[in-house]
Amino acid sequence: MKKQPITQKNIAPVEYHFMTIKQKFVQQFLTKYENDFDQVKRWLSPMFFQEMEKKLDEHTARRLAEDSYFFLSGVVPNWPHFMMERMKKEPQSKLKKLIHTWQQPIFFFGEIIDVTDRYVAIEHAWTKEIVYVLDFSAMPHHIGENTLLLLVKGLEENIYYSLSMGIILTKASDSLFEAWNKLYKVTALPYKDFFQQHIDDCWRLLISETSLSSNTMRTDKKQLLVMLDAALIELDIKSEPLFLFTHRYVTTKHIKARKKGGFIAGVLQFGMKFNFIPPILTVTQLATICDVSKTTVYSYTAQLENYYKEEFSEWHLLEDEQTLYCSGTDATIIDREKWQLARLCDERSIEDEVTRKRLQKAKNIEFIPKNAHDLAQHFAYLAYEQTHDQQRFDFAQTSFSYDKNCVDALLLLSDYKGNETYLQRALELSEKSSDMERNRAYFKAAAVSFDMRNFEKSFDYLNQMTTWTVEQQYLRLAVLSALGEDRASKRLLATLPDNALTRWFTWTYHPIAENYNIAVMMNAFVDKYRQRDIDPLAYPRHCFYTEGCPVQGRLIYLLLYPMLQRNY
Repeated sequence: MKKQPITQKNIAPVEYHFMTIKQKFVQQFLTKYENDFDQVKRWLSPMFFQEMEKKLDEHTARRLAEDSYFFLSGVVPNWPHFMMERMKKEPQSKLKKLIHTWQQPIFFFGEIIDVTDRYVAIEHAWTKEIVYVLDFSAMPHHIGENTLLLLVKGLEENIYYSLSMGIILTKASDSLFEAWNKLYKVTALPYKDFFQQHIDDCWRLLISETSLSSNTMRTDKKQLLVMLDAALIELDIKSEPLFLFTHRYVTTKHIKARKKGGFIAGVLQFGMKFNFIPPILTVTQLATICDVSKTTVYSYTAQLENYYKEEFSEWHLLEDEQTLYCSGTDATIIDREKWQLARLCDERSIEDEVTRKRLQKAKNIEFIPKNAHDLAQHFAYLAYEQTHDQQRFDFAQTSFSYDKNCVDALLLLSDYKGNETYLQRALELSEKSSDMERNRAYFKAAAVSFDMRNFEKSFDYLNQMTTWTVEQQYLRLAVLSALGEDRASKRLLATLPDNALTRWFTWTYHPIAENYNIAVMMNAFVDKYRQRDIDPLAYPRHCFYTEGCPVQGRLIYLLLYPMLQRNY
């Protein structure tokens, strides 16, 4: 029975810490030998490298050549020696053992079978072994396609980090892996020795594989997808399902898009009609923006609609079930539930943990406030849940009318003009409140100070907190970066999840092309705001976002802005 992909919670946080260390080592190594490419070409032969550049793109050809030479061929001992030096300097015994295994990278190739925001699961083409790679960039639509990459071991079984390479191939490359297998069996060498001694032969088979070139997308079709991606970014919209549907359409249909702008307008109109994206433009506006007639827009929309209704069958591509994240200074529903549970336990004199947990699991148990203090807190939580500003203000006023010393009422009202002193009053009262209220008050003060560019004060407020959520740690990272505390911010960055935010911060610290490309791929909206040098918004009261969406892009840009101002 095929082993199922592990869940995110099974990956220990320390794996991501060691993964970051690995990334740093690789970057240091490649920087050290970046001027040695002439000897790489001599090893591979200049003529063969030119052939690789013709069949592949220049960047891919260079990466395959460099990685093969330095990490795989065994011709030069630079990488093992580099790792040995790092191992000698490392005080942690666990990391020492891990670095020792990194001296001999593993050449791995096979099918991508699962993609999450934490790992990519890949099944080996020959052995059917499944590995979970933590820092390999792939998207859900890559599931079912093949890849080849260099790996180094993580701590746990089947957990790996991508060393370099990381090329995604079409499914047609199954025949390439079969050709490699035939050569492997003829040589009768062990797996590791085969790829060490015959990697150049493997690359010759790669560029001569006709099935790969016949499945490559035409340039004009690629251009349409690039234009659609740019249009969505320009409109501050992210819709993975619409992009994947359009990708499937252009790859399966014979398209004569004489007016590329008209096709893009048709895609956007189709997307709005079938709720892939919000209805933000009329057909007239689309036609004007794309410089085509309304008839052209309707024509392309009709073609897409017909394909959608009559021919399209890959419905799994349109399942946009992404993790939703919450950020901001407001209390959350979880905070309210914790408060209700604590008050219920106080009211019923429940002290033992077993009864408390049973009560926590029970459904439809709600605390009913019976005094002014509890009523004030109840209405404060209701205020936090409102989406309309007037309703938020009304509930906050009601909370304040019941108890003028309610910390959350003061925090809520401090957002409104003329009430700025309420925040200081909330901080004073929070010293005698619960840890949850105290942390909320100091985080609010830290966010306000950050918006005012008073980073020292923001740092002091954050240090008054007793615990931080992951989202609150992002503000700590931004404050440390703004203060120029590079060493402390890099240490914190290494402990945070691998996502668009941490990738953009990684790029600001190490502004190399690879880091920039990964950051843009994970959230392109940040780059749009950066290039236009727009003023960032204030730190949000509350916002919900998914990976790669414009809301996340605006939050990242806000946190990154002081560092961008300093460095660029």
